[in-house]
Amino acid sequence: MALIVGAWPRWTALVLVAFTAVALWTAHRTPLVSTIMRPRQNGEFYRTLAIMGGLLFYFGSGPGAWSWKGGAGRSAKA
Repeated sequence: MALIVGAWPRWTALVLVAFTAVALWTAHRTPLVSTIMRPRQNGEFYRTLAIMGGLLFYFGSGPGAWSWKGGAGRSAKA
């Protein structure tokens, strides 16, 4: 909810990355042979990695100009 509202956007994204990493580690602790034999589980694994990548990109780039912390109400510098 804090990520949507824009309260502490970078730290919220970092906490969500940590939570997603723990969830990924607990859900996909399978050996390599099992990973090769279950392609559906591979899709879920890569989807979770993509979510983590998006959150890391959000952490690195910031919330943007239209966010609460980004300054949508401030005057634009020309």
